[in-house]
Amino acid sequence: GIDCRYAKINMDFLNAVKDPYQKDSEFHGQERSILRDFTKVDVLVLDDFGVQKDTEWALSKLYDLIDARYEEEKLTLLTSNSPISDWKEKGYGRIYSRLYEMTRELHLDCQDYRLRFQNASQQ
Repeated sequence: GIDCRYAKINMDFLNAVKDPYQKDSEFHGQERSILRDFTKVDVLVLDDFGVQKDTEWALSKLYDLIDARYEEEKLTLLTSNSPISDWKEKGYGRIYSRLYEMTRELHLDCQDYRLRFQNASQQ
């Protein structure tokens, strides 16, 4: 009964927000609507946070998303290969402070499952 959405940070979120800028896109001019969809969903899972190119535009869109979800007190789950402390150093200052307040970091210390399959196929 809870509205959830899973999105890879680059492929699903940033590309979706960027697509409306293309004149030949079926979503031309609908950036606000797309951003609202990501903002209003009850639970949002953002996969691979931190792998995006840190352009001014990307950081601005990430800030808009995180700030809106922070203000709405929406549940946001992030996956990343980097600890949250690295995000502050990468220039995510305003994003970092909101995430620091609204999240709890869980460190999973486990083997990369993709490498496990690679090692098994080489034996």
